[in-house]
This record gives sequence, C-alpha cells and structure tokens, in this order.
Amino acid sequence: MVIPHVYNGHDKTFFFVAYEEYHNTQTLNNGTNTVPTTAYRNGDLSAPLLGPIVDSNGAPALDCLGRPMINGAVYNPATTKTVTCTNGSTAVVGDPLPNNFIGAPTTWDPVAQAVLQYMHTPSGSTAAQLTNNYPNLQLNNKYQYLTSFKVDHSIGERWHFSGYYII
Repeated sequence: MVIPHVYNGHDKTFFFVAYEEYHNTQTLNNGTNTVPTTAYRNGDLSAPLLGPIVDSNGAPALDCLGRPMINGAVYNPATTKTVTCTNGSTAVVGDPLPNNFIGAPTTWDPVAQAVLQYMHTPSGSTAAQLTNNYPNLQLNNKYQYLTSFKVDHSIGERWHFSGYYII
C-alpha cells in the first residue's frame, strides 16, 4: 500500500474490502386453512346438510313436535318459540331455514358484511371443498448484507499484524 508523500508501505501493508449481498426469496407451504366457500359467502349453507339424524336402531330422530331432525340444519332464531310437544310437555323449538339459506349478504348484520370482505376466498386445488380450501402460503424471504475489511501489515521480518472485521 502506497499513499504518495504520506506512507510507503510497499510490500508491507495489504488491505482488502469486500461487499456481499445474499437474497433468498421463497414461499413456504404450511398446509391449508378453511375459509368460507363461495356458496357460504352468498348465504347458501346447504352443503353440510347430511340428511336425517338417526338413532342407534336407524330410526329418524324427531324433535318434540315429531319433525325429523336434519344433520347440519341451521335454525332460524326468529322462529324460536315455546310449544307443547307431542307428549304434552313444553319445550323451546325453532324452525330450520329452508335449504339452510340464511339470506343474501345484503340482509346480514353490517358487522358480518364488513368482516367478510377481509376473509380470503377459496383458491388452489382444494377450493371446492368445505374445509381446508385455502393454501396457507407464507413468504420466507432472507436478505443478508456483509461488508468485510482485512488489513495485513509486516512490522519486520518476524512480526506481522493482521486484522479482519465484518459488518
């Protein structure tokens, strides 16, 4: 290293400066999440209707009014009432929504309408399923920047100084 009129370190002082950048961009697949289907977003909850509930003998289970109970049915809370059952007792019952249709989104509570717009829509190869219908992809980007300095200096024939620094 030579600095004119200041320092003559010819064959005595050596230095090295390096700068490195490392960029690794990748997306991790963490399985799937469940989000409302397109039908659900439109108020159609008929997909989980699985038919009548049956007892251990295979006979349909009945509510206290003698109506068959449907597996997956959604009941209309506006129809909740106290009734006299077929056995003479009283109970609180409601009526199931026809075809589990809860109404168009415009008829929903404003909070439900607002929350729905922030939820993902189904996508990917499982978009048509009721569950696990949205891929859970997470960005995993790594950026690394390294600056390094190295200085070697010979003080004499037997003495050497060396320093290395990395940021």
